[in-house]
Amino acid sequence: MAYEIDKRRVDQICTATMREFGQGNFNHGEILVGLAEAIGRITVDVCTNLIQMGECVDIVNDHLRRTIAAGAKAKGYVMDTESGNG
Repeated sequence: MAYEIDKRRVDQICTATMREFGQGNFNHGEILVGLAEAIGRITVDVCTNLIQMGECVDIVNDHLRRTIAAGAKAKGYVMDTESGNG
């Protein structure tokens, strides 16, 4: 399972999600759990075996760690990206 990722399209998804949050339609927890649920459902839907599912989860987890580390750094926090601890 290999895809080319269009950063503009990723930004559109992120913007739409943040817009919904900003309008007060959903709270933090609902957004986070809803996104996790969607990731799980998409993973199961597109992967043909458990190995692919695991690889997909690893990709998402790695991207999440990098995104959080970049955001934390922008806010002045220092984060250990290996352990995920601040």
